[in-house]
Amino acid sequence: MNADRPIYKLYVCKPSEAYYLLGGSERESKNARILDALERTGGKKVIRCTARWATERWTGFGVEIFPNIAAVQAHARLLIEENWQRYVRSWSVLGEQDQEDTSDPRKESGEQVYKLFVYRYNEAYYRLQQDERVDKHARIREALRAQAVQAERIISCNAYWATERWTGFGVEVFPNIAAVQAHADLLSELCWQGYYVESWSVLGQRGSTRPAADQQVR
Repeated sequence: MNADRPIYKLYVCKPSEAYYLLGGSERESKNARILDALERTGGKKVIRCTARWATERWTGFGVEIFPNIAAVQAHARLLIEENWQRYVRSWSVLGEQDQEDTSDPRKESGEQVYKLFVYRYNEAYYRLQQDERVDKHARIREALRAQAVQAERIISCNAYWATERWTGFGVEVFPNIAAVQAHADLLSELCWQGYYVESWSVLGQRGSTRPAADQQVR
């Protein structure tokens, strides 16, 4: 890993009970300081989605980009100073962008669905010959561009240097939920998920990952 290369941070999160117990003004102040921590370390939000409609486990997910690994560490220290881990339950992984596998997203629309995923290759993948792997990846890319799908991969990162559990992660954007389902059918036909790769994913749409400032436990 190049210490001066940009680092992407994928995360899924949900507020804890302590967050809901904050008063409206306290919550706004806490959120403002968290946003300030990101800006102070040179970080930027690439995408932030709400996932409440798709899973009970998380309220949302997102991806942030930092100028280098030192900025990631500085940001983590600021979050600790804010005791942020008390107010959210989250999981994250770091990665570096695989530029050749991504494209710029189309104009935003209300029906678009974002799919965050993490993956690792299974033994069946490693048994493929190099030309077979190239062909398999080409067919996976074609599945994204299929007429019934017309999706784009907007983030693709390798994470093998940051975690032993996963090879990489990414975010894909689909025109609607029907396209997500059509894409899943194509991946099944290719025996991609479960046989060639082990993966985990969550769906979401653009929006805040946090409850409204006035939403409290009564």
